[in-house]
Amino acid sequence: LQVAQMRGRILDRNGIVVAESTPTIIRRYPLQAMAAHVIGYTRLEEPALEATGQIGTFGLEQQADATLRSGKDLKLTLDTRVQKIAHRALTKAGITRGSVVVMDPRNGHVLAMVSLPSYDPNLFFPRISVKEWERLTTNPDNPQLNRACKAFVPASIYTVPTALAGCMAGIQDHLFTCTGSFTYGNTSMHCWIHRRSGGSHGTLALPDALKQSCNCFFYQYGNEAGIDKITKIGRLLGLGVRTGIELPTEEEGVLPNPEWLRMNHPKERWNNSATASTSIGQGMVSATPLQMSVLAATIANGGQVPNPRLIDDDRPPVWRANLTEEGITSRQIDKIRQALYQSVNQTDGINQNARSSTHPIAGKFSTAAHWRNVDDKAVRDDIGWFIGFAPYEQPTLAFAVLAQGIQSGSNPCGFIAKQLVEETLELSDHKTDE
Repeated sequence: LQVAQMRGRILDRNGIVVAESTPTIIRRYPLQAMAAHVIGYTRLEEPALEATGQIGTFGLEQQADATLRSGKDLKLTLDTRVQKIAHRALTKAGITRGSVVVMDPRNGHVLAMVSLPSYDPNLFFPRISVKEWERLTTNPDNPQLNRACKAFVPASIYTVPTALAGCMAGIQDHLFTCTGSFTYGNTSMHCWIHRRSGGSHGTLALPDALKQSCNCFFYQYGNEAGIDKITKIGRLLGLGVRTGIELPTEEEGVLPNPEWLRMNHPKERWNNSATASTSIGQGMVSATPLQMSVLAATIANGGQVPNPRLIDDDRPPVWRANLTEEGITSRQIDKIRQALYQSVNQTDGINQNARSSTHPIAGKFSTAAHWRNVDDKAVRDDIGWFIGFAPYEQPTLAFAVLAQGIQSGSNPCGFIAKQLVEETLELSDHKTDE
């Protein structure tokens, strides 16, 4: 089939071709399934027997369709090498449903965006077979879903925004005691350490609460900060709204508060236990890996909230907000940075599986209890996370790792992040002085 005009190429940040048309090939995707959710695919215009061109149908092929149809090339922030490293780290860990987003915290450029399972966009030319289409659309794992832009329960990585909300409220130095559980009205809420061993964390300050991921601390801290401050910091971080990245299928996630509850569940009433659940990223909260990578980038760079981008058009970085202009000091942000570093690198930190002997990593993991419907039965399907940045002193990488269907008590996301960081920072143009 001949087309009326050659469609423009899509290139990565280093000029590597990730999508192209030639006089003999309508459209070719060299990365195959490795970047399908970002790049997308095209379909032939109708009538089918007299194709005059292609229409972008998914991903950047759809979002930048007019540019590409005009024959112009599209340059991305994506780094094919980092994309391959992230994909390999996920698959090596045995993850079949998950996502990795890697961002440069200095400018918001997305260096990698991986989603599993995936599909090969080359299958769509000249048009996908009925058999392949049925295989894609009947797969319960939904290979066409971009999990990087899908909202999930974040669990305790959400204590990082809660920590910032407390700084905004001026309670960052308050102490709270974990006895293993805390009760609001008739609702008893437990800490993970109590569920695991019947123990408690005792009296903690904010840095140790982050390092130990103490639920009971953040139940109390979040309520003292107040849901209004948690909402305000969430909005500054871009939670509960689309980031505006150049993809058509991004979800907003949920930033819950009394107003949201009135609009979506008018028969329910907000209470302290709802604030407590929100404070640790449970209950009604949901966020995407992309949003969580923005959070990691914000802590990494000292408080500037980037607008993430995939298209490299030589514009200067765009910042959604600067937390140091919103009542949070650089010193307060640095204390949170230090706590995330200690959580990975100190012997009493609970994120030590992300510790690297070559590159200092700061971050936090979480596990969200989740169930999946399989053959009309609810099956446990927990969600693991790790967000972080590296190298610690002068970060050039910020990232979010998500894995679905992890085994209880076993979260591989820290190991995945460690491999991602170590391999990426060994690339010649990603090396640092550390």
